[in-house]
Amino acid sequence: MNKTLLTFTLISLVLCTATFTRADIFEWEYINPGDPGQGKQQSSNLVPDGEGVDAFPGARLFQLDLTMAYLIGKNLPSTNFQEATLTNADLSQANLTNSYFSSATLTNVDFSQANLTDAYFRSARLTNADLTGAYVRGTSFRETTARGFTASQLYSTASYEAQDLTGIRLWSNDLRGWNFTRQNLTDASFDEATLTDADLSQANLTNAIFDRATLTNADLTGADVRGTYFGGTTFGDFTASQLYSTASYQAQDLTGIGLDFNDLSGWDFAGQNLTNASFDRATLTNADLSQADLSNAYFRSATLTNTDLTGAEVRRADFGVTTSKGFTASQLYSTASYQAQDLTGIDLWKNDLSGWDFSGQNLTNSDFDSAMLTNADLSQANLTNSEFDSARLTNADLTGADVRGTNFERTTFGDFTASQLYSTASYQAQDLTGIVLDFNDLSGWDFAGQNLTNASFDRATLTNADLTGADVHRTDFQRTTSKGFTASHLYSTASYQAQDLTGIDLRSNDLSGWDFAGQNLTYADFASATLANADLRQANLTNARFDSATLTNADLTGADVRGTRFVDTTARGFTASQLYSTASYQAQDLTGIRLWSNDLSGWDFAGQNLTNASFLRTQLIGSDLTGADMRGAINVGFSSAIVTNLIRPDGKVDGLDLAGGQRLLVRDYDGNPDAFTPTGPIPITVEQQFLIDTGGVLQMRFEADAWGSTISFEAGIPVSLGGTLGLDFAVDVELASQVGRTLDLFDWTGVVPTGVFTVESPYTWELSNLYSTGEVTLVAVPESSTLLLVSLAGLLLMPLRCSLA
Repeated sequence: MNKTLLTFTLISLVLCTATFTRADIFEWEYINPGDPGQGKQQSSNLVPDGEGVDAFPGARLFQLDLTMAYLIGKNLPSTNFQEATLTNADLSQANLTNSYFSSATLTNVDFSQANLTDAYFRSARLTNADLTGAYVRGTSFRETTARGFTASQLYSTASYEAQDLTGIRLWSNDLRGWNFTRQNLTDASFDEATLTDADLSQANLTNAIFDRATLTNADLTGADVRGTYFGGTTFGDFTASQLYSTASYQAQDLTGIGLDFNDLSGWDFAGQNLTNASFDRATLTNADLSQADLSNAYFRSATLTNTDLTGAEVRRADFGVTTSKGFTASQLYSTASYQAQDLTGIDLWKNDLSGWDFSGQNLTNSDFDSAMLTNADLSQANLTNSEFDSARLTNADLTGADVRGTNFERTTFGDFTASQLYSTASYQAQDLTGIVLDFNDLSGWDFAGQNLTNASFDRATLTNADLTGADVHRTDFQRTTSKGFTASHLYSTASYQAQDLTGIDLRSNDLSGWDFAGQNLTYADFASATLANADLRQANLTNARFDSATLTNADLTGADVRGTRFVDTTARGFTASQLYSTASYQAQDLTGIRLWSNDLSGWDFAGQNLTNASFLRTQLIGSDLTGADMRGAINVGFSSAIVTNLIRPDGKVDGLDLAGGQRLLVRDYDGNPDAFTPTGPIPITVEQQFLIDTGGVLQMRFEADAWGSTISFEAGIPVSLGGTLGLDFAVDVELASQVGRTLDLFDWTGVVPTGVFTVESPYTWELSNLYSTGEVTLVAVPESSTLLLVSLAGLLLMPLRCSLA
């Protein structure tokens, strides 16, 4: 055996040995059994299930017998010890954050000075476990007092000593007589715990949870109970006097307190700040809430019989389903908010408000869904953006009301009539902006001349409705053609007449043969619509949506389809010839077009600007992408496409060859700030080779902003220059402002170019640095009249050039 082979064999043996080495967990032993004070060390004895088992962060050690395990100082965050047996194990000074000890046997385990932050000990047996100096913020000791966990163990922890038990979880434990005085118990959980005679005085209970806890004789004197949840505790002997003794009550600040499902009959909340408090299904019979701040408070289904609300602030308060439980009009009228005519955001969902007086009230963003409002007075009320979905409005007075943005969905079935709408101030001012009339029967209703911008008529019946002269920008008419909405309705609108249907929603409609020629349909939505034989000639379809639309024989000649979504349309009649007929295709600018889930096999995209386009689940078999720019495009599969001189999504070109009259247009690319993960400019990198010979054209087109398309090269590739380098600006650039501007066209680092370009441009450039730094500087531009003559000459010569070609 030669020396090289011997060396290789030895290395292989070492590697194999390392590969198959298994860690083990051993028992601890005293360094000196005669003097345990000298400490412990790892013994040579394996724990019962320790063979081949390693303790590392995130290890799965559940159900193992690790009795007497030596794990002192180990770093074991997020380790799973569920149902493991760790009797007499030593985990002192270990990092056990987020570790899991549910139902584990931890008798006599040493956790002293361990970091148990956010660890989980639910139903673990902790008899005689040593927690001295341990950190237990966020730790869950749920259901452990019945398994040996004691007050003295908690008191011994570093967190208790520091009076910081933030986030500790003590659910379903017997904590009778335990001392939590002055502890920081922010976010702690005491759900279903027994706290009889417990001392919580001066404790910070902010956002703590005592759901269904037993609080018999618990001392809450001086405690901070803002945001504390006491749901269902009066059945566990929580009393008014206990609440009154808290520092928060004394300071009249019970912000966010949760008192759901409690019997609070006769309790005194007068003058209290109860912002964001919750009284869900609570009984407040004869309770005093006078002068209280009930902003955003929640009284859903609460019993409010004889509750005193005099002078209370009730903006944004939720009184849903309360009139059946004693809430009356006079109680509402007595509030400070009602007296100030400001009931902004109040929620009166599913109440019987028949005959109630809301005249002149500010009810902006209020909720009356499913409420009974028969004969209610809403005259002169501000109902902007309020909700009346499925409300009964029989004879309700809406005279002079502001109903912009108001949701009257499904209300004609509850006797909402045209005359009620006509009586509103918004209708009289011809401004129904944002109104929602979905699922209503609006047959014969008059919307002539109304501003219906952002209004919604989803699945509404519009038979014989009058939309003459209406503004329907961004209006939702989805699923209405089957309910009487016709082309003539649309044609009669002011928006159609002005050729501006920006953002209109016509989803799931039969629009066969409809005329959209010349319309501005930017951001319009035609998803799942039938547009067979529709006329979309010269339409602006920028960012419009045609997902799953039927486009059989639709005419797209001259349309602008930049950013347009044609998702799943080729199976529904969308063809290459339709795309080719668009103005965007003819201008080689299909920026941002979305062509997901289509079969585009054999389609011609040569030379197209496809930056930021999307081709998710799209077939491109034999499609021609020659010279296309796809920077920033997503989900493109190139395996079966023609990709000669293609600028790929990452800006790379796999060999640029502009021989035999080939042409490549390099545009400015600024990235995609609107992407889910916004991207910046992507420069171009040519790999393999860069060849431009006589007849080849590399055209650079600049914009007014920073140039983001500098061409660099893979190191060492051949770079042969020839043919034409064209330099021009986009038509919208103010040329005079560009004089003196230097543009970085090439980065020649790593390559040695041979040959030179023939530079062609209607402007004068300083080119002395072109082959060194790759920079050119604009020196002069023609006068506008001269430039116009040059442009006209070019147009006149174009047929001649074509014929010569």
